[in-house]
Amino acid sequence: VITLRKEPDHAAEMASQEPMGTPLLVLKDEDSWILVQTPDRYIGWTEKSCVTLFTKEEIENWKKEERLIYLENSGSIYSSVDESGIVSDIVAGCIFVKTGESKDYLKIEFPDGREGYVKEKAVMDFNIWKSKVSGTEENVCRTALKFNGLPYLWGASSTKAVDCSGLAKSVYFMNGIILAR
Repeated sequence: VITLRKEPDHAAEMASQEPMGTPLLVLKDEDSWILVQTPDRYIGWTEKSCVTLFTKEEIENWKKEERLIYLENSGSIYSSVDESGIVSDIVAGCIFVKTGESKDYLKIEFPDGREGYVKEKAVMDFNIWKSKVSGTEENVCRTALKFNGLPYLWGASSTKAVDCSGLAKSVYFMNGIILAR
């Protein structure tokens, strides 16, 4: 998850968050910060080192890859199938590319090129998910209950911490609906 801030400064107010694999439009480049726009048209600053910059052609090629979406609240990407090391933590809604299979794990690649293994049962093919996900009242309520007990954090919108609009944004996204924050 990347943090979006109101200003290009670590001390600036956290305005929102976006899960890994979210395509962002870069609006401005200022030193070590970039101003980005999210798919829901939210605008905020993030550290340039937190984002992998793609050309239009590269992002179109990435969208054609066999992408996976992470469906559990949180977990880990492992360096091997024996779970001996952790490459990264992960939260619901993160998107990455499938590059292989091994036992009950899928080999994946992050947008920045890092690789690892994720439990197969924790993910779904992104295009299948997109075609099957349904924002019914029952599904939205079921997803919202998975956020029960999470800490409140101003500007947060992940399955590790949320604020009120971040909760709505995340719950609806996991049901295929992009809401403006």
